[in-house]
Amino acid sequence: MLNFNDESVRDNALRTVTDLMKRAYDLINLGSPESSRFYSRLTHRFLMDHAWEILIPAAKEERPSIFEGLEYDNEMPWPQMTTYNYVMSVLTPPSIPWAMLTFGYAIHEGKLVRSTFFTHQKMVPYQVMPQGIVIDPMAIQKGIQPEYYIGCPVCSKDYIENFIKMKQNPFEEYVAKEGHLMR
Repeated sequence: MLNFNDESVRDNALRTVTDLMKRAYDLINLGSPESSRFYSRLTHRFLMDHAWEILIPAAKEERPSIFEGLEYDNEMPWPQMTTYNYVMSVLTPPSIPWAMLTFGYAIHEGKLVRSTFFTHQKMVPYQVMPQGIVIDPMAIQKGIQPEYYIGCPVCSKDYIENFIKMKQNPFEEYVAKEGHLMR
């Protein structure tokens, strides 16, 4: 796990994610087959404009107790099944608060990995604002350790609750319908 108390680590992470996001956006604009790994152009651009902080993976002792014992079917791959599983964890017991659900990218092995995860806020010694801390139970269960994440929440519970009916990613649906309001 990276030491984000070190300013050079934070600066390097921000430079890296900025570069990865720009390169991914270029691939999306070119219609490259590789671009299917990313969000739609509109959603990716929304993340570029609004995911303004590096989100740090939570150490085990920093995970809220609601996540203790939360396990998923080992046959379900990370990150492909995170959206479904985590939305279901919001809608059914253990009923994790929907505002913790975050959509974006995990930065894993130097690549952007489209993912869904949970975040909460924690005070840290290097800034006056709380730091976004990530809990990604499927990654933890599978022993996958992304270096850090970027992402945004869906600011309306309706998109989360209508996930099964829409059969679309709640974040992409939110950005398509309401993302313009954030500009």
